[in-house]
Amino acid sequence: MKLFSKDVVPLFGQVDVVGSSNARNEAIRIDLTKQLEISKAILKNRIKINLPFYEQLIFQIDKYLFELNENFHTNSEQEINIFFEKQLFPLFKHFQSNSKNSNDVDEFINTIDNTTSSIYDARKKYDKTIEKGTKHCLHF
Repeated sequence: MKLFSKDVVPLFGQVDVVGSSNARNEAIRIDLTKQLEISKAILKNRIKINLPFYEQLIFQIDKYLFELNENFHTNSEQEINIFFEKQLFPLFKHFQSNSKNSNDVDEFINTIDNTTSSIYDARKKYDKTIEKGTKHCLHF
């Protein structure tokens, strides 16, 4: 019984693109930074109410921004996504439902990718570049 045809080349493992991990991390950092900065601006627009809760959220955003710029690590993306899921997105939905002037929130929510629940601009460019590269690599 013949398992392999002479015209079929079995592929094991995955394609490793040089520098792809660094490029992906940079794309993640860019997207998360943009998402945090927009969120901070939304909160600052509403801070006139003088709620300590908003101040605490801005403080947390600043901590994440510092972390992204100084010490990005593998848990950063997950921590920030949880922060948005548990803290900011529910608050922004509240802004949308209880405010006549929620254009900034509406605009921000429209930039969020439904699949990733985050801004997905730089990562999308990265993913498309890698996809193009791996398609070319797999042609024999």
